[in-house]
Amino acid sequence: MKGKSYFMIAAFAVLFVAVSLASGETLQISSTDNGVWTSPLEAGRAYVFIASGTWIASKTQYENYGTLLCDAEWTLPGQDQNVPWVELYDTHQYSDDIHDITINGAYVDWLGSSDGNSWEPHVFSSNHIYRYYFMGTGEAVYLAISDDYRVDNSGSVTVEVVPEPAMLSLLTLGGLAVLRRRR
Repeated sequence: MKGKSYFMIAAFAVLFVAVSLASGETLQISSTDNGVWTSPLEAGRAYVFIASGTWIASKTQYENYGTLLCDAEWTLPGQDQNVPWVELYDTHQYSDDIHDITINGAYVDWLGSSDGNSWEPHVFSSNHIYRYYFMGTGEAVYLAISDDYRVDNSGSVTVEVVPEPAMLSLLTLGGLAVLRRRR
């Protein structure tokens, strides 16, 4: 009976650690504002940023193309036309990545998935969910939608900031269960 009690205490302790490690934060990046800051991210700790959703780029600046539907990495130039999503929207004079989500002011390759399991750069996600892996530096991170004309944009993108070691704790809990079963 003592062994079972110790196992239960250990299991709850690991579960508590897993839940506390898994807690991150969820941010909304508005297409009409300058951007948002995360909480400071622990130095040396791996994080995954999970971006989801779409927003509409200004109709005024891109009148020739109709309404632009955008996500973290890709743009649909002209919803009214039968055209595919493009990763690099090259009609802008400043940057090909004008409608991407930037991290600390830098353009990054958000990882997309065509099947929901494997994540790779330059892959369009039809569910508009993308990932980016980031190593914490002890400082907050600035996330923004790159667009220099926000006056008549609409919508926002959600970014979840999740510490990566949470998965290790969940695997540890599973390992404890397997060890308990062998006894």
